Amino acid sequence: MAYFSDEKAFQKYDFLIASTVLVAALLYSRSGRTLRFRFPAPLAVLIVSIPVFLHSFAPGPITNDEQAYLHQSKLFSAGQLAEPLSDSDIAIVFQRRQLYEDESRGLRFSKYPPGTSLAMIPAVWLDWPLLSTLICALIDLWLLFLIAKEVGLKEKSHMAIGLLATSPFFLLLNTSWQSEVFSLPLILFSYYSYLRLPSNFRLWGLALGSALGMAFLCRPLTAVVVALIFGGVLLRQRKLSAVCFSILGGIPFLTFSLAFNSWATGEPFATTYEIYSQKYTPFDVYGRGDFWTGFLRQWGRWSIAFGGMLGAIGLALWGSWLIRKRDGGIIFLLLVLLPIAYSFHWYLGHRLYLGPLYLVELLPLLIIALLYLLARCPDNWRQGIPLAMMAFGGCFFAYRYGLILEESKIRAEPQLVASSASLPSGAIVFLPSKKLGNKDHAFKHWTPSLPSDLVKNEPVFLRTTRNLTPEVLVKKLNLQGRPLYFYDDRDYSIIEIE
Repeated sequence: MAYFSDEKAFQKYDFLIASTVLVAALLYSRSGRTLRFRFPAPLAVLIVSIPVFLHSFAPGPITNDEQAYLHQSKLFSAGQLAEPLSDSDIAIVFQRRQLYEDESRGLRFSKYPPGTSLAMIPAVWLDWPLLSTLICALIDLWLLFLIAKEVGLKEKSHMAIGLLATSPFFLLLNTSWQSEVFSLPLILFSYYSYLRLPSNFRLWGLALGSALGMAFLCRPLTAVVVALIFGGVLLRQRKLSAVCFSILGGIPFLTFSLAFNSWATGEPFATTYEIYSQKYTPFDVYGRGDFWTGFLRQWGRWSIAFGGMLGAIGLALWGSWLIRKRDGGIIFLLLVLLPIAYSFHWYLGHRLYLGPLYLVELLPLLIIALLYLLARCPDNWRQGIPLAMMAFGGCFFAYRYGLILEESKIRAEPQLVASSASLPSGAIVFLPSKKLGNKDHAFKHWTPSLPSDLVKNEPVFLRTTRNLTPEVLVKKLNLQGRPLYFYDDRDYSIIEIE
């Protein structure tokens, strides 16, 4: 049922690869042989670096979300919250998805909360956005190592980071700077802080609240659900002081969020996402999704995404139930309630990352739950299942990364064609209003230049419309004397305009 409700998310060989991993795990586990293997931490670091360095040479991101985060981060790094909006009669020439245009104030800014873009600032300064992704991936490994030791899996801590480092879902995520890249280490740190509460409830309570507060600036719904789960468990455990210190730790970040909302929307409790949806995408409202379809689609993706092994998610769920006596049921509640929360959303995240993108924060905790279960199994099962996952993770990643690279090229077609044509300095490339006859695809796939790019020497890409033809734009933007070209999407060519 999950497959037929989300057929676009699954590729031709997904289930074949996932089934092969399952068969390999069963054959090894039933063979009676055991292999003592300690996954080297440097190898884990090397593996998680591969997708980052690999995708650094790709034409660009595969989503408009990442374009918006990058644009917002560049503004923040320059000390700006927004950029001036072009004159209303030509604003559409520079229009990008996920950027809100406030005509009353003459400003343009991202629809997303500021946390992700703030975290990217150092990497943007260095002109390498994926550096922020690599840093987060390394933090994820370190935190998972610490958590494994904290829950009594000290002997399995290296296997834990090995499973995360070779997870195809995790590796595919690390080709991006999606907001989940940054919320993942924050949710992990909040779980680690929860485990450390008995040692110092003041310090770790503040840490727990701060981590969730920062996560709220990246993924508000995720942070709220996680915070409610932590709060409910702590109150059930009668740890009111820890709850109070956690709230105290989160207040500065919530205050910042309210201040940012007040600047952007005029109301502290009205978000930039909300005003963008009201203006451009009224369907993009929480609660508009079909619950059962969303629920099935998420677990359908998990059925192959966790470790790349068909059905391994069931073992992790079992493990989350067993570990509840050690962590108060936090992992189990997260695995149940977070998917429920996102099942009411109409969209479940980009399909090319293999797993349910909006739930990727659960991935390291699933690994902990799986290892907790396997620690109570015979040696051959304890070794066979993780070894099969780690052995085939790279194959799954390589297969799926080809699709990501293809999507990256599709979205950068005009820029790639212009680059191969070696256009002269200051060239202007006009984009057609439709892509192969589809206006929505042109708006979704092609990213025009910024108004500030007009003074640069590199090629500038401008949208056209029925009324804003190249001839009209030359006059309105004072482009006389500039080399002018038109991108023809029918044969992927650049045509010089005489």
